[in-house]
Amino acid sequence: MYIIIMILVILAVMLYRRCFPVYGVPHKAIEGKKKYQKAVILDLRDYNISYKNEVEGSVALPIAYLNRNFGDITSRCVHIIVSDRLERNLGVRILRNKGFRVIGFTILP
Repeated sequence: MYIIIMILVILAVMLYRRCFPVYGVPHKAIEGKKKYQKAVILDLRDYNISYKNEVEGSVALPIAYLNRNFGDITSRCVHIIVSDRLERNLGVRILRNKGFRVIGFTILP
């Protein structure tokens, strides 16, 4: 009985981290690098997606490499570019756990 409860708790935590929406991060359009003087524009999309639709002045760091290479981000304040809501949820949670402040996000195909 306890094993089933533990498995259900683990599954609930995994679903929460991936799918439950992140609040407090506004959706913003990217208007240029001048607006984000202190913030880094971080492109969390996969390389095969981001090279087709590059954003000028952004740092390309796919979500799969974020835990390993978060030290490459120069500012503690970031604006993220993602391809869907799942990437947004995971990216915001990972960055917040690493001590970054996410000021906004943009969803690009």
